[in-house]
Parts: sequence; structure tokens; C-alpha cells
Amino acid sequence: MPRLSDKRIIVTGAASGIGRATAICVARYGARVAAFDIDDRGREAVRTIASAGGVARFWRVDVSDETSVSRSVDDACQWLGGLDVLLHIAGVIQGVMVDIADVSETVWDRVVEVNLKGSFLMAKHAAKRMKSAGHGVIVLTASQGGVTGGAASIPYAPSKGGVHGLMLVLAEKLATQGIRAPRKIMRLT
Repeated sequence: MPRLSDKRIIVTGAASGIGRATAICVARYGARVAAFDIDDRGREAVRTIASAGGVARFWRVDVSDETSVSRSVDDACQWLGGLDVLLHIAGVIQGVMVDIADVSETVWDRVVEVNLKGSFLMAKHAAKRMKSAGHGVIVLTASQGGVTGGAASIPYAPSKGGVHGLMLVLAEKLATQGIRAPRKIMRLT
């Protein structure tokens, strides 16, 4: 992994799973990390980073709420001194192994709001900051299930397929402004 000592990075989903591991990993390589999550266990990830000599701060953020995202991105960018990279990993899966006839509108809405709307809002507010700097990288985490099917949750796959589509559009639209948005699916194996 390249040295990240000059990078200012927002990592969403920092309380657990891939998001937590990512926040700890990029901090280990020298990045300053703004750790975003709705779950206060994100503070534990920040403590882990600090105990290893890294620099991180936690923000409690609901990625599906624009006011929360806007305020937190602005505050984090002020603390970081700018923004080089957004690693948007936050996501939810609900309605696992539930027949479509039994998937509630509430479950559908929550999965789409967090996974797809959250990706849009994080990209929107990160891109605003990156445009003014003339550079940046935005990575949104989708899922193979979003483009090939096979997910155990009916709402999950379409929400992640939407994230993939969003990345395709962002890759094209943001490139002219110096912002990279990877458009290919990478497998985690």
C-alpha cells in the first residue's frame, strides 16, 4: 500500500466491518482520518487508531440525512484542512431471506436511503470540497450482487446496483474537475 502521510480521508461506516478495517488501515499508512458512522462504536475505531499513533476523529453521521452529511463533511474538512479522499463504505442489509411479498416498504426505504441516497449525499458534499481544491478521489462501495443478482435481500441488490450506476456517472462527470471516481468493480477475496 502506498504511503498516505499527506492524505486527508473521510471513511464512512467506520464503526464496524470493512469500514472500521479501512479506517484503521489508511491511518496505519499515515492518513488523517475523519471516521463517520451513525453507530458510536466508531469512537472505538478512533481509539484504536490513536493507540497505534495515528490521527483520527469521530463524527456521528446519518448518511441518509443531508443536513447531517453536509454539516459533518464541512466540519471534518475544517479539521482535516481539506479533503483528498472519500471512502464511502457505510451500508445496511435488511430483509435477508424475506420473500418479496413480505418485504415491507419501511425496510425497502431504509436500505435504499442508506445505501443509495447515502452514497449520493456523501459524494455530493465531498465533491463540492474537492472541486474547489481541483483534485480528489471518491470511492463508493457497491456489491457484486447489485450487478449480477444473487443477494439474500431483495432491497439490498437494487440499492447497490444503483450505487454502481452512480459511480459510472460520477467517473465521467467529475473527471473534468480533477476528481477520480473508480468505475470498475473490484472483488474482495
